[in-house]
Amino acid sequence: PIWVGVPQNSMGFQHARTGLGYGGVCNSIYNSTNPNQTYREYIQTELIDSLIAGVEYTISFYVSAGDSCGRHTNNFGAYFSNVEIDTIIYPHSNLSFQPQFENPVSNNISDRIGWTHLTGTFIADGGEKYLILGNFRDSLTATITLTGWGTNPQYILGSYLYIDDVLVTPTDS
Repeated sequence: PIWVGVPQNSMGFQHARTGLGYGGVCNSIYNSTNPNQTYREYIQTELIDSLIAGVEYTISFYVSAGDSCGRHTNNFGAYFSNVEIDTIIYPHSNLSFQPQFENPVSNNISDRIGWTHLTGTFIADGGEKYLILGNFRDSLTATITLTGWGTNPQYILGSYLYIDDVLVTPTDS
């Protein structure tokens, strides 16, 4: 199988929204032996400049669901941190931070053909220098649904999202 690549990869087929590439995360993998624990992946990046206290910022990005997955969740958010998060401390479980932006669970982000735009605003505490994207909900509060999409047993328990065109700007700019 083609594990990584654009447009074809192990999670499905999707053209980049713009440019030549995109990122992706496993949003959830159901653990049948322990339903209260699921696997998660996150993307983290350092911002060009630290955020300024009291300023309203807009986060904007696009997601597309991986079509090899047998499950899906609309739970997805953005967390801004003053420090880089060491994901080794949180090996493949949900990060227990409260994201400044979270997609409303009623906003369906299961489009596998196109890209769904997610955007929101928040007031910075100041000093935030890192952005982390992913599913911050634990297994008890995440809403995960069966899709019937997946045919590969390796991915049938998982939910995957491609991510493209991430932008963080002051709202008034």
